[in-house]
Order: sequence, then C-alpha cells, then structure tokens
Amino acid sequence: MAIADRIGEPRLRMFAYRAACVVLGNLDAPGWGRELDELVRLGVHTGDRWQEAISRNDLGQYLMDHDDLDGAERELAHGIAIASELAPANSFALAVLHCTRAELKLGAGQSADALADAQQAIGCLAMFDEPTPYLFGMSVRIEVQARALQELVELQAGYDRATLETGEARHQADALAHHNRELEDVLGELARANAELEVRATALEELQAQLREQADRDALTGLHNRRYLEGGFARLEREPTTGPVSVAVLDLDHFKTINDTFGHAAGDQVLVRVAVLLRAVVRTTDTVVRTTDTVARTGGEEFVLLMPGSGAEAAVAVCERLLVALRAEQWTRIAGGLAVTASAGVASASADRAGPAEAQALVKLADQRLYTAKRDGRDRVRGETTAIVRGT
Repeated sequence: MAIADRIGEPRLRMFAYRAACVVLGNLDAPGWGRELDELVRLGVHTGDRWQEAISRNDLGQYLMDHDDLDGAERELAHGIAIASELAPANSFALAVLHCTRAELKLGAGQSADALADAQQAIGCLAMFDEPTPYLFGMSVRIEVQARALQELVELQAGYDRATLETGEARHQADALAHHNRELEDVLGELARANAELEVRATALEELQAQLREQADRDALTGLHNRRYLEGGFARLEREPTTGPVSVAVLDLDHFKTINDTFGHAAGDQVLVRVAVLLRAVVRTTDTVVRTTDTVARTGGEEFVLLMPGSGAEAAVAVCERLLVALRAEQWTRIAGGLAVTASAGVASASADRAGPAEAQALVKLADQRLYTAKRDGRDRVRGETTAIVRGT
C-alpha cells in the first residue's frame, strides 16, 4: 500500500488497497476504517462502479463490526443502489451487499428485512454456475436464522396478544370458578339431602316390609297367620302348580284341658314349642330342605300346612313325624305331668289334570279327616292315598 501510495497511480493504489482487505480487514488493523474510506474515494475517483460498490460493502461491514449501525446501513444502501445498476451482467457485488445487509438486519432483530436481503443474495448467487461456497453458505445461514427469528417474533407477538386477551378471560374464569364453587356447594347440599332421603326411604321400605311381615305373622308363635295362608291359596289359584298339592289341618288334643289345668301361660308355651317342631318337620323331608311349604296358625290350637309339590303319602309322612316329635318332647319342662298330642287330617290334589288347585275343597276335606282322627281316638293322622283330582 505504501509503495502504491508513493507511485500515486489511482488504479494501482485501488488494487493495492483491495488486496490488503483480505489480510488487514480480517485482522481489524488499527486505522483500517480510514483506509476503507480512501478505497471508496478511489472507486469514485476512477469511476469504477464495481469497486465502489464492493468498497462500500467493506466499509459497511467495518462500521457494523464497530457498532455504527446507521453508518453501516447508509454505506450498504448506497452500495446496493450502485450494484443494482451492474446486475445482472455482474451480480456478485449485489449478492455480497445483500448478504452483509441481511447480517446487519438480523443483528438488529429485523427478521423480515434480514430474510428479504438473504433471499436476494441467494437469488443473485444462483445465477452463477458455481457460486462462491462461503458467500452462498453464509446467505443460507442468515436466511434460516431470519426465518427462525421471524417465527419467534410472531410467536412472541401471539403470546403478547394472548396475554392481553386472557386478562379478561382470566377475570371471567375467576368469576365462573366462584360461581362453580357456589354450585358445587349447592350440589353438595343436594347430594347430602338426597343421601338422607335414600336412607329414610330405605328405612321406610324396611319398616313397611316389617309391617307386612308382622301383618302376615302370628304374634305368639311367629308362624304365618290365616291372612298369609289365604294369600298362598290365592297364588295357587292364579299360578297352577305342575305337581301335586297337599293340605294338612292339625289340632292339639284336649288343649282346653291343658289351659284349664296348667294355666294359659303354660298353654302359650306349648303353642310356641309346637310351632318350632312344626317348622322342623315340614322344612326337612328326606334330608331335603323345603322352602315352598307354608305353616300357619289359623286358630287357638289349630294349624294348617300347605305343601305344594307334596303328594298324599309325603304329606301324611310329615304329619306322622310331627306326632312322633310331640310324643318324644319333654313337656314336663313346661309343667309337671304335662303331655301333648295332636290329630291331623290330610287332603291332596294330584297332577292328573291341569287347572287351578281346588284349595277350598282341599281344606274342607282335610278338616273332615281331622275330625275323623279325633273320633278314632286322637293322636293320629287320617288321609287317603287316593287324592282329589284337580278340577273335579
């Protein structure tokens, strides 16, 4: 550079300064800014528009590196204006200037402008069969970074808008949450009230079931009463069985004498114990537990057994087992000298013909056979193996 300056020929000096840019520019040598100003002046003086454009790019790069962004912007804009006149015949200078300005804009956070300059630089370089790799790579890098920055800016703007918009939404959400809490409190009260109602309803259902059970039970013995027995007969009328049906009527022998001799309290104990024995012999027949039979106390010392599915012989056998149990019972635990027997009459309807069970006819016949047993000496069962045929 010193030799070229002594010689003084402008183009030689411009060539020397341009060559020095490769080394001194990269080293950021002291006073290099003044040398770049001189290089620009030489380009203007010689009328070499290409050199002027490239020199203004170098000066703009220098100013940008030294934080004079406005000065760099002016030099680059001037250089782009000059290089645009040279394109497309010589687009290299224009590509260099756009690439440098893209870097300047990217550093300033102006992503849209940086993206536009980077795309301009890539477009200019694409005109060459073999574009400069460094310059092309730098332009592409800046383009990618500018796109990323632009997306980030847009995201930030969207976030800012969302923040502003959600302010009112948050206020509304808080009000709604408060309202929801009030509703939850109301729903909680309703749930508790509903649970209490369910408890009360369940208790009422249980009470009603107990009342129905009490209405169907004999208070002393716990057996079913005449009302429940009549309901059982009615069910047989509505729902005919597919097998035989038997009815047994039992009566304790000389029960009035028991009351007169041992007292009504002893008589009540006798009735309670007889009920226990009745349930035992009726519900277990040949080791089979029967739940379909009904045992009812229908009068003072009278009991009726309704046995769906049991024929005449089976029903007579049940009554015989009861009489055996009564004879074997230790009645003296209730009162000294006490003995209890019973008489029974049995009537059955076979399954020879379909149709409703002749309930009233069975009860009447069983009652008649009970009195036959009484006349024959008591403590016995009277029934016939030939049963009433339904519907006759």
